[in-house]
Amino acid sequence: MMNHRLSSEYLYSYTKNFEAIKNILKSGFRHSKNVETLPYGNYQQENYIVSFCDILPEQSSFHKEVFGENALSLKKEWGVKNGVSPLRYVHRESPGCNSKYVQLKNDMRTAFTGNDTIGDFLTIVNFIEARKKGKFKKDRIEDEVSNFELQTFLDGISDRFQAKKEKYGSVCITEIFNDWISPLLTQINDLINELELRDSYMRIYQDDFRGIKNKILYEEREWRSVKYIKANENEVKEYLPEEYNLKFDANDLFEILVENRQYKLELISFIEENVPNFCSIIPSIKTLSN
Repeated sequence: MMNHRLSSEYLYSYTKNFEAIKNILKSGFRHSKNVETLPYGNYQQENYIVSFCDILPEQSSFHKEVFGENALSLKKEWGVKNGVSPLRYVHRESPGCNSKYVQLKNDMRTAFTGNDTIGDFLTIVNFIEARKKGKFKKDRIEDEVSNFELQTFLDGISDRFQAKKEKYGSVCITEIFNDWISPLLTQINDLINELELRDSYMRIYQDDFRGIKNKILYEEREWRSVKYIKANENEVKEYLPEEYNLKFDANDLFEILVENRQYKLELISFIEENVPNFCSIIPSIKTLSN
């Protein structure tokens, strides 16, 4: 029967660096920093990711030219179990790529400090009113430093809020916030975090990439693992610490592809000496050339 599959049953991680295959077998996949442009106004997002593809091997020639011919192939069940997910590819007219959505995310991200429920609520109200009145025009509050009209408007809202707080009594209004507003803000914050996570699995449909003009990135059929660093780990540069590595065992592997017979022999020796728990995969090591 003819195979009508348009995607592979496995996830492939291709690399030009043969030594990377050894390192991955020994320690798992490292999450590396990835900065990519999204369609709206050259908006950039930065995440720590591990990338795979599910391109059929017989259709992967161009992909291997770009990324390399050495590869680890893992079962999709392993990927799904570990939160590896296919991406959503977008263009400038896709939902979530307009100014309103970007502004909403930026406003909420700035407003929620998590330290002061009333303060967070006031900031949200300030931003909503300022955008409604046309005082807040940029995508981020950080870009409005010279907008004195906006600052005057925000100060006015703050003054009116303080007046109402004093009129009704701080104890009463605190109880109202704690009982009614705080749970709502928590839900909104959870929603924003979910949007942030969802959008880290989003990629532009077409862009310049690795010297290739207007590459159709959609054709890479990328699956991705995404990890976030804690606040006290903001000194991390290109890779997350090893504790964040994406791990797997021999049963998760389908096959290993290497460029030539010399690499195959070298890899077999490496596995036997350094990671004997992967010896069962040795019969599934394939070469592209002799």
